Amino acid sequence: MGTKSSLVLCDLLQFQSKVEAALDLILINSVPLVGNSETSLICIADRWSSRESVTIGRDYEALMSQHQDPLEVTEDEKRGTAKKVVWKREQAGETIGAYYCEGKVKDEMTRIRTMKMPLGASFLPVALTMTVNKGEHVNISFIRKIAKEEDAVIYKNGSFIHAVPRHEVPNVLEVTYSEVLLQDAGVYSARYIGGNTFTSAYTRLIVRRCAAQKWGPRCSSICPVCMNNGICHEDTGECICPPGFMGKTCEKACGDNTFGRTCKESCKENSGCKYYMFCLPDPYGCSCATGWKGLACDEGSADVPPQIKHLPDHVELNSGTEFKPICIATGKPLPVIEDFKLLKQDGTVFKVINNTDVNRSEAKFHINRIQPPDSGIWVCSVQTVAGMAEEPFHVTVKVPPVPQYAPRMIEGGHNFLTIDINADSHTGDGPIVSTKLLYKPAKGYQPWMSVEGKGQSFHPMNHTETSSTIKLKQN
Repeated sequence: MGTKSSLVLCDLLQFQSKVEAALDLILINSVPLVGNSETSLICIADRWSSRESVTIGRDYEALMSQHQDPLEVTEDEKRGTAKKVVWKREQAGETIGAYYCEGKVKDEMTRIRTMKMPLGASFLPVALTMTVNKGEHVNISFIRKIAKEEDAVIYKNGSFIHAVPRHEVPNVLEVTYSEVLLQDAGVYSARYIGGNTFTSAYTRLIVRRCAAQKWGPRCSSICPVCMNNGICHEDTGECICPPGFMGKTCEKACGDNTFGRTCKESCKENSGCKYYMFCLPDPYGCSCATGWKGLACDEGSADVPPQIKHLPDHVELNSGTEFKPICIATGKPLPVIEDFKLLKQDGTVFKVINNTDVNRSEAKFHINRIQPPDSGIWVCSVQTVAGMAEEPFHVTVKVPPVPQYAPRMIEGGHNFLTIDINADSHTGDGPIVSTKLLYKPAKGYQPWMSVEGKGQSFHPMNHTETSSTIKLKQN
């Protein structure tokens, strides 16, 4: 192995070590636009983590000019491993600024950042955070909410970078980078020159150190297709999924008001996840939960991503039979016939007949004759304008067993026959769970009679048995 290859392998191993040691961490910023109401920060870690490994603090790296008072961090009794900071209504002015949630496991540290800003700020950002790839064009935008006869100023991490004269202040105040660099990342704030830190609006620019769809120590690896606005991590190649989605490519939607890597966490308040801004490790940043939008996460989204319901994990079929799977999905807009796909692992796509009711869609598929090569992982896929969901299930196709030899008479008498049933020799798939022998007298018009039992054990009243033979007696 060459030196270059050895270095790449070493880098990848170091990255893999970081991934294995990484801590699942979520920071919930309740009411990021602070008005005259209670607000909070909640830092949630893996349930197996120790409480001592989680903390919340003020992010002075991003913003020096903020309150210096220490935070009152307490344990969140409603959750497994979580810390929180709660400000009452009369403390609203103390909340403005930048914060972090930090967790440690072994020697690795995970830090998530967020901000709180005044609801009545003169300018408000388009989003709390923005994630872009290295080299891309980006506009950092603030929308003017209050008009004043003052110059407008923009700061980065508390340092002045741009000013607009009072008579030229536009409705949208912008900082533009034609090809953004890593050093352009940071917290940007906008205000009038007569304002101060506590009347400013904030947005955080996150710059992935790789170009779009690239990851790795040298940005040479190709990212997976992260669905539903997931972000590819430039160090691990994993998709960081938005709150409300899970899976390797964020293809699975969580249930209502649930979130987390495995959708095990939930918003326990009566309003669900409304007013909650979820912040995840970089390069994801912060966003509302599925179904909400806006800086305060209080605007209902018109679209709800599809969610697949009631799909079995495993289906077993006989070879040559019909297969009529049904894929049921919900969402807004409701999925239509063109939105469904049923795929085999070889890429085959099957046609669908769709029946829709008020709250869900049922996609019915038809495979005329299923065969053993069809065994494997199948996937039901649903994609609408609101997002995409996929659900795999396993199909096993078996060939019914057929005896290789007919039953053979061993001996006979005037009132009995001893027959070798040949139950052990058969084609097809097992296991054999029962065997049935049909018989009737050669003369007369009596109907067929049968002897049936588990394996080779028969217990009718009119016969005796041996290990692989059966003796029929005349009553």
